[in-house]
Amino acid sequence: MTAIITTDTFLSTASSEAILPTLYPCLFSLNRLQLLPPDLPPATLQAVTQLNAERNESILCQLQSVASLLNTQGIQPLVLKGAAYLLTNVYPDRLGSRYLADIDLAIPESQMPAAQAALLEAGYEPEAHDAMARFRHHHVPLRKPDGGVSFELHHSLALGKAARQLLTIPEMLDASTVLTWRDVQLRIPSPEHLVTHLILHSQIRHPYSERIWPPLRAMYDLLLLNSRFASAILWSSIDQRFHSARQRSTLYLHLLQVEQTLGMSRPLPVNLTPFEKLRWFRRRVLNRWPTVRFFDPAYLILATLSRRFRLLQSILDTPGGYKSALQMVLTPGFYRRLLDEIL
Repeated sequence: MTAIITTDTFLSTASSEAILPTLYPCLFSLNRLQLLPPDLPPATLQAVTQLNAERNESILCQLQSVASLLNTQGIQPLVLKGAAYLLTNVYPDRLGSRYLADIDLAIPESQMPAAQAALLEAGYEPEAHDAMARFRHHHVPLRKPDGGVSFELHHSLALGKAARQLLTIPEMLDASTVLTWRDVQLRIPSPEHLVTHLILHSQIRHPYSERIWPPLRAMYDLLLLNSRFASAILWSSIDQRFHSARQRSTLYLHLLQVEQTLGMSRPLPVNLTPFEKLRWFRRRVLNRWPTVRFFDPAYLILATLSRRFRLLQSILDTPGGYKSALQMVLTPGFYRRLLDEIL
């Protein structure tokens, strides 16, 4: 007998995965609206998608305003992640079906001071103080005091050697194309770089636990990117890029997981070594029985230390950063967050 998921569980899970506005257009296009819980009218999800479209339109208007400010300084910001997917029509329902949390922009290092000054002068303010902000891969998010979306100006894609070897901001800028949109000029990453950044963000930037449970939104993003750009994505080049950075296992296991979860055909041959087969088996076990993670030393150690080790490296690489490192490890909240990441 097939278990019937409750509406509360359905909605809370979809919300936590940031795919709630995606469900109606996706199920409608597949003629599968009957898969919804019996007491959840399709019109409810349709309304969610419409409300998200209105929210996204407001966000894109703010992007237009920020891009106009930056253009006056001779800056063409590179749009990353979700906003780039909307601007390149990766999502069939362009406005409503992709949830945006913020706007990520990449700026050439030489133009970063001018970009920050332009936004501050226009009334954007740094969000809540973060003592470690100067060591992260983007500057402190900027937002208008009366609300709106936050803008993150990136000087890199993620902390750590692996991320730097995979893809850099200068590489993305060099291969990007200029998009004239609503009378402003933006830069859009190449299809290959959109895919590489997505996998990098999902599998390396996120906490270790999400290598085993990647966000559904990120997996669906990859499915749609692969469909939207098709032959324009040089998967052999992506494969070589991950191989050169010693991250080919990360790429292969992720592709297998997207295939298993969403049915995306493998875009390149995936030939696992015996050790990679063991890792794939372990990942499926942890997916099937999540409690096993509490008995997995690799999970317990990496879930708590991998991201913080990269941050610590960034701190210690900065002159005088050792003082901030001591402050970080002597703060009680540091250890509370460690526990949260295990759970």
